[in-house]
Amino acid sequence: QITDDYPNVAIVTTSRRSILDIEKDSGGGSSFYETCLHIFLKPFSDEEVAVQRSLAGDLSDEEDELLDDAAGNHPYLNALVLLRYFQSHDMEGSIDESYQNILTYYNRLFERVLKRDHLDDKVINIFSGFLDAVSQDEEEYILKKYGLFKAVQNGSSPVSLVTGTDLQQFEYVPFCGSFDAYMRQLYKKNPYKLIWPRAERSIKVIISKSLEAKYGNNHSAWIDPVESIVVENFNQKHFDQLMKQMEEELIHYPENGSDNIVDQLYPKDFNYFIKQFWDDSISAVLGHTLEYWTERIDFIAGKVRNPESHSRLLLDDETKSKATIICKEIIECAEKAFGHIE
Repeated sequence: QITDDYPNVAIVTTSRRSILDIEKDSGGGSSFYETCLHIFLKPFSDEEVAVQRSLAGDLSDEEDELLDDAAGNHPYLNALVLLRYFQSHDMEGSIDESYQNILTYYNRLFERVLKRDHLDDKVINIFSGFLDAVSQDEEEYILKKYGLFKAVQNGSSPVSLVTGTDLQQFEYVPFCGSFDAYMRQLYKKNPYKLIWPRAERSIKVIISKSLEAKYGNNHSAWIDPVESIVVENFNQKHFDQLMKQMEEELIHYPENGSDNIVDQLYPKDFNYFIKQFWDDSISAVLGHTLEYWTERIDFIAGKVRNPESHSRLLLDDETKSKATIICKEIIECAEKAFGHIE
């Protein structure tokens, strides 16, 4: 009975079929169709996660930032860490102890939920910014109901993806740092046969060969010169982020992690190194002129592959054609100089 004291009713159901699978086929065949409000198990709002975290005590700003990076606003992932933190009051240690459980959650999410709904590859497409194969319905389902990405508008702070949000206004980033790292691993292992990932790896090989020629083949000897180039052209914070990514990959993904800092570079970084090593070695590999390549790399980094923005805007045929030609030329130059590059 619904009274003033108990105005709401909660109905919890279980099924071997996923929500997406049920919704696609149910239509008006259920007596509950369009009667009940669905509350999806996705990340909390900022206000909700603040209440959850307050149960473990007063967290410092630094502890909040660490937890944001590890778990975002996801209630289950926050609970994994906070349970340990409540006992130890050591946030870094609690996150380290919970990290394998966090990765297990992501693996199960992809294997048991997203793959069953045929959305696993679609999530990788959204992460990488290639959305040709993602329908509007699939995109809205992933963004609004799974909550795996945060929306950023014009470089501002992330906002929640709620019903009614015009998705076309936004660019997307993974909901937390640990999920971003997980997605970068999936992108490396399963780049769904797009030509840009091969071109990206080819550029990193070209840069690595230039560093090897000048500083030897010990990757640790490359850290200081790479830091100098990145800081001079961008800033220290960006280099620190590259180092953090490399260190975390080596810890959490030892089978795929690399101690080569070049593997962490973003497309926006490539031209710094092409300019730095152009006369020493890169001109002999790529040919043409420095201006020829900096213009093309800027085009790729801005229009085609921007892993920090994950823009949803689809590429027109002219842009696709130009990008394909540029990528093929990069791959051909690198393979002519260094052999086949996977």
